[in-house]
Amino acid sequence: MALHTATIGSSASQSNELTLSEGTLFALEMSTAWTAADISFMASSTRGGTKLPVLRDDGTEYTISVAASKMVIIDLAGLAICGLQYIKLRSGTSAAVVTQDAERVLKLVVQ
Repeated sequence: MALHTATIGSSASQSNELTLSEGTLFALEMSTAWTAADISFMASSTRGGTKLPVLRDDGTEYTISVAASKMVIIDLAGLAICGLQYIKLRSGTSAAVVTQDAERVLKLVVQ
């Protein structure tokens, strides 16, 4: 198991790039404060590459419902991000980003 930190800056909607080389994203530990929004994902095949929205095979954006101060288990049955190595988290979706009111630090559990 590995623990990664994603930071979404104040007035921003995207985290820093994360490299998930140790395994698959298993859970997200949310910040104690969170401007209400789902989380979506962006990914690329190379470090520093252009991040693209992560979609399911039916064309819908992969999102998870989150809330402040919660540990959210990622549903592996519908997991669209399994195996993606270079990712960013986004507050909101590609069609409706939500900027965070202050810096938010999220912890990602990779297994």
